[in-house]
Amino acid sequence: MNRKVKLTNRFIKDLTNDSDRAIHVYDTEVRGFCITVTPNNSKSYYYVGRIKGRSRRLKLGSYPEMTASDARDSCREMVVESHKGNDVAAKRTAGRRTLGELFELYLMVHAKPNKRTWREDVKGFDDYLSDWKSKPLSEIRRGLISDRTASIQARKGASRAHKIRALLSKMFNIAIKHEWVEFNPVTGTDRPKIPSRDRYLRPDEIQRFFAAIDTLQRETSRDFIKIAIFTGARRSNLCEMRWDELDLNRGVWTIPKEKFKGKRVHLVPLIPQALEILRRRKFDAASGNPWVFPGGGKTGHITEPKEAMRVVKKAAGIEDLRFHDLRRTMGAWQNNGGTPTRLIQGTLGHADIGTTAASYSPNEVEPIRNAMATAVDAMMRETEGGE
Repeated sequence: MNRKVKLTNRFIKDLTNDSDRAIHVYDTEVRGFCITVTPNNSKSYYYVGRIKGRSRRLKLGSYPEMTASDARDSCREMVVESHKGNDVAAKRTAGRRTLGELFELYLMVHAKPNKRTWREDVKGFDDYLSDWKSKPLSEIRRGLISDRTASIQARKGASRAHKIRALLSKMFNIAIKHEWVEFNPVTGTDRPKIPSRDRYLRPDEIQRFFAAIDTLQRETSRDFIKIAIFTGARRSNLCEMRWDELDLNRGVWTIPKEKFKGKRVHLVPLIPQALEILRRRKFDAASGNPWVFPGGGKTGHITEPKEAMRVVKKAAGIEDLRFHDLRRTMGAWQNNGGTPTRLIQGTLGHADIGTTAASYSPNEVEPIRNAMATAVDAMMRETEGGE
């Protein structure tokens, strides 16, 4: 049975096939656009027309994963391209590549060569997009992405939804570059708004937090969290801290540009409290181990002290705290003590100029060290009861 009607989601939802042959219903708005319903009521969109002089029937996607509106838009694009003489059938062959194949390409050409945190992308894909692995790229449309982003935001928050949406967008930009698709379906979808976060350890929390750190059984976990506060460094840099990056005599930690977010060398002044911990660890370190904070995993170093932070937060009675807030704590206490913004930027290594850290030079190590020491001294006074 072939007939014509304006194809809408409501019409397609109610459309059933009671015969033993497939039925085809054509759209009245776009020539060649149709929905096919098999005897088992599987519904698929098609473009039916002439391409390079030959009659062709190309699948656009499946219902309900793809909306009628998105399928019509896709068909309209194919009609235009066909009239221009372009071989849309060949382009559709590339479009039949799956999201799983695209993710492997993304890892190979972008994530692994450029991102030290590429394993987080793997986890994000596995946690939130793995059910799309076998889905053709041509079936991943704006509506589908918007629904998935909204679902993640409802369950896990705006920050997680923002990251997954950004991952998808980068993947599709790579697909465009390799001529797998012609456009990025993430474009035009709503970007989750992440509320700015200003959380840090406040004066009434510092004493409880440091007391809770000392309850941890593993010395490595205790030292790691304290060094995080005493340096204001990013978690990834702390995890990968090596002995050959440290000059304990000068009191400077040099983070190589290939490991630093700004792709430039960053100098971290080491204040007395940090040096005391590092010298002890150096004395106790196993001979030949390059990592300051060794771990038992594949990397050889600690990756993220999630359990340690959970224990500390529970013991301290502080739940609304993330590991990155320890980095923010250093900057906040410097700011509260009147440290100039430039020196706070130098401490945290911000390259953005709303900040001026882009011009941070080694000559500023000592002023920054003094500002860090002043901030930590203020914290330590709180742990001693504000004396």
